[in-house]
Order: sequence, then structure tokens, then C-alpha cells
Amino acid sequence: MLPHPSVAEIEAGLKRWTRRKPRCLIVERVGRSVSGRPILAAWVTDQSLPDDDKQHVLLTTTHAGCELNSCTGVLHLLRWLISNDPDATRLRSRYVVGVLPCCDPDGYEEINLDDPPGGYYKRAGPYLAWTPDGPANPEENPEAVALYEVMERFRPEAHVDVHGLWYQDATMWESTGISWSTALARSYEHRIPRLMDEFAERAGFLITRGDQDAGQVLASSTVPGAAHHYYIRRDAFNVVCFSYHRYHSLAFTLEAGFDESIVLRLRGLLEAGLRRWRYQWYRGLPVDHVAAWLSMQVAAWGTTAAQRRASRVELWQNLESCLCGGAYPEPRGSMAAVVAFGLTARERYLADLRLESVIARLAEEPRFDGRALADWAAHTPATRIDVSTPLGPHASAEEHERLAGSSARDHLPHQGLALRLLIPYRNCNLTHLRLDGHPLSPSSNEGYRITKGPGCVVQVNIPPGKVRDFHIVTCAYDPGVHRESGFEPQDWNQ
Repeated sequence: MLPHPSVAEIEAGLKRWTRRKPRCLIVERVGRSVSGRPILAAWVTDQSLPDDDKQHVLLTTTHAGCELNSCTGVLHLLRWLISNDPDATRLRSRYVVGVLPCCDPDGYEEINLDDPPGGYYKRAGPYLAWTPDGPANPEENPEAVALYEVMERFRPEAHVDVHGLWYQDATMWESTGISWSTALARSYEHRIPRLMDEFAERAGFLITRGDQDAGQVLASSTVPGAAHHYYIRRDAFNVVCFSYHRYHSLAFTLEAGFDESIVLRLRGLLEAGLRRWRYQWYRGLPVDHVAAWLSMQVAAWGTTAAQRRASRVELWQNLESCLCGGAYPEPRGSMAAVVAFGLTARERYLADLRLESVIARLAEEPRFDGRALADWAAHTPATRIDVSTPLGPHASAEEHERLAGSSARDHLPHQGLALRLLIPYRNCNLTHLRLDGHPLSPSSNEGYRITKGPGCVVQVNIPPGKVRDFHIVTCAYDPGVHRESGFEPQDWNQ
């Protein structure tokens, strides 16, 4: 068997580390297993710095107890994270990293060497005991309840559930962002798992890519008559599915045959959060945008990680009430973004989606500058507002009934909101930019910010207390470059 410390030895070892590194490590018991064994959480950060602008990353392990190197791998990562290595010091200043090194202490301690995987599905435990509302059968799965309570207060930007093996002399395929048990446990931001893979592959490991390596399109359901040509996985709902559904976390699984590969890939994840990714004004993991339609996005508001976290989770948990869209057909030189919260706002402002009707309806209310909106509408070739369908085509009757029975107050974001315009020209010059017809000034709090490359992203920030049930952003710009479309007779000339 792969050498590993007992649960008691893990607790004792972590407490020794806290005595040696009290300014960067806290250890607590967050629950107990069915048999009463402690469930431990280790929190790593630079405690001399405020937490307001730190991102949250959660690491969980031993989903079936016997996958021992998931525990030993994250213990090696913890040892490095609290070290004096300059990279570890830098990461502690930007993150709070939560590590649960043994989520299933009973399975971990009672592993059956004759048939280690046999315990996978005997009890759902902290990996599979989940519904979209939280732990399934909580009285039977206290480990899942403990993990739920950790996630509720932590609300991570990223959550990686680490999987592995139990034999000292064995190896296995390694993968990042792929669950072999469900197609749902995948990151919506594909570049993060690939960057993590690069960290390990530069050190000589080989990371498998699932559907990519198979050369098959991923599917979560059968394709009649063509199933053999699709990379089909089940649609089971597990712990990372819950953290994505609940908090919009970058949530996925990691399979590992080697401890060092676990450490390298998780270091890659933390390094990824120090970049400024596409569409973003701030450096950090790209989790702030929660919806998009046409060339617009609904995103979190905030100048700190904590503010954006609160806004992101609130928007995400109320997304079923959010209708968003923009001017259509999308014109060159002008665009718009709209957002409505709740059925009342949709019926009030977007009952007729013709552009002239929407603008005329807004002009009837004093909080909109109807004249400025009408002037913008007179100079755009767009003819209507095209909007999303928030509940989606497969929503249940219960979901529609719940939405219809709620009030506007139930849906209105209280933690702020950002609307983004995705302009397909990098060096465009804005000639008109207004929120509800009113002019805007550059500001990261209440106004707009511009990010360039690729294209130009204009983010309009609406702070807490200023969000209403309907908003419209209108924009006009000089592209700065002329792009031809079409094929003229002279184009046949070589």
C-alpha cells in the first residue's frame, strides 16, 4: 500500500506546522465522520495582509477513502505553500487556500486492500452525496454536510477535487478537468486545466485529455445510431457539480498517479489566478462573468476579490430571473446591452422587442433620458432587441412556476452589477456611451472601464444600491479601421 499517515497523524502533523508557521496556517475540525473521526480543514494565507482582495481556492480529497495519494499529494502541496519559497510567499499574499486533506476519514482508515474500489458506491459520502440543493440524506452523510458548511462560508473561486490511487508501485492515467464518472464535472474555462497540465508536462509527466485524446466529441447523453462516435459520459451530480451550481466556481476533478504531479498542477492553478485573463480588468481567476447573449456579458461588480465574490454568487444564484441581450442585427459602429430582473420588468420594458418600441417605452419614465436614447436609436441600423431565455428550453414546470410567483424584490441584485460590451475592434474610439441614457465617466466603482486585446471590452459598473430592475447600455464608436465584407466581381482578379 502507498505509505500514508493516519487521520490522527495528519491532525498531529498539521498542528505541528501551525506552531511553526502560525502566521500562514490555521487548522480546524469542521465536522466528524459517521464513525466519529475528525474532518480537518487547513487554511493557508498570509495573515499579516487583509483578506479583502484575496481569492479563495478549495481543495478536497479522498472521495472514496482509498485514493490515498490524493491526500498525500495535497499534504506535499501544503508543506510547500507554508515554506519560505518566494513563489509560495507570493501566492499566500493573493489567496486563501482551503485544503481538506481527508474528506472521507472512515474510508481512508478502513481501506480494504483486497478490493479498494469496492467502497466507492456503498455509501455516497462526500463525493456523490449531492443534489443541486445540498447534501443528499444529510443524516447518513455527515462528511458531505461538513463540506457543505465549509463551502457556504468560503464560496471559492476555484474548487478542485483530487483523485488518485492506493498502491505504491502503481500508476494511472492523469487528467485535469475531466471526470470519468460524469460529463458535468468540467471547468467552463478550458484554459485553466490546460495551463495546469503544462506545469506538470514541463516536468515530464503526461496528462491525458479525455475526449481530445480520443478524437471524439464529448456528450452527456446517447446519440441514437451514432453513440460509438461520441465520447459519452454519464450526467451524475457530484461535489464539484454542486460548487459550480451554487457559487459559479471553476470546479472540476483532477486524477493523479503521482504526488509531484498533483503539486505541480495545483501550483499551476494558483499561478493562473495571478494573470489578467480575457475580458477582465483585474488579475484573478476568470469567474466574474455569469451570462452572455450576443456581444454582451453580465458580470460581477467590485474593486476587490471579496466584493466581486459577493456579487458573482448573488447574480449566479438568481440567474433564472435574469433576461439579458442586445441590439440586433449587431451593427458595426454601435451596440447595446440590456438586462431585466424578474417577469414584471420583462413585461414592462420588453413586451415588444422592436427597438423603436423599447426606446419609446423607456422614454415614458423619468429615470431614463429618452432623448439621448432616441438619438442613439436614430443612428443605429439595429432594428430590435434580442434577448436570452434564462430558464432554458429544458426548464421544469416547477421552475417556471417559482419564477412567476416571485416578486421583483426577490431578484434584484444588492451586491452590484457589471455589464460588458464586447466590441470586435481593438483600437476603437467611443463616441457615445450611456447607462439608461445618462453619460458615464471612467471609474472602477460607478462608471466604465475599458480593456483592450483582443478586441475592446467596455465594462459598465453599477454599484450596490444603484441596480434597478431594468438597465440599458448604449454605445457608439469609431472602429479605427475599415474591414471589407463580401466578394466583389474584381475580387476574382488574381
